[in-house]
Amino acid sequence: MSHYHSILKQYEDPWYFRNISDPGVNEARAVWFNGYFRLREGDRVLELGAGKFTLTAAWLKLGMDAWGVDWSTVGCSYFPDRAVRAMVQHLPFRDKQFRLITAFDILEHVPQEDLPATMDGIARVCSEFLVCNIPFEDPDPDDRHHLTKGQRKFWESILERRFEPIPYNPLTTPGFNGNSTIFVERVRE
Repeated sequence: MSHYHSILKQYEDPWYFRNISDPGVNEARAVWFNGYFRLREGDRVLELGAGKFTLTAAWLKLGMDAWGVDWSTVGCSYFPDRAVRAMVQHLPFRDKQFRLITAFDILEHVPQEDLPATMDGIARVCSEFLVCNIPFEDPDPDDRHHLTKGQRKFWESILERRFEPIPYNPLTTPGFNGNSTIFVERVRE
């Protein structure tokens, strides 16, 4: 079994989901995103690495056509009606299907050699905006779960192939800390 597949196996353990995805934080994020991106009722939005799908659920409460993707069958069981079990490297959606896509704490788990194809796939299904939260100062340098590590410039180089940055103040975004970089991007035409 490859190292990557052994990491994926941990996400099938219900214990892993015990303390992730605070619903209150994701409800605040959903409201913030709706205001910032001027989302309208019925807009299609996608949460990558959805975990317990609490952001997906919050968006649904606000009238969005929300979906979540996670590799874990355990994670998908939290929200089966709007969960799609898939690898972020292979998104099973039509082109330009989602106005907004979020990728919080997920891209660093993708092997570096898969990042270009992963970003191509995200850009393919994204019609407008991508918001990423990526740790740039790994608290544990020996963490084997973060397969791709890099500083802000590294992640900018990965994103800029398919997305262009949108300036904003990260301190206004609920639930993020200073140990990560938040990228707000518009898909390139």
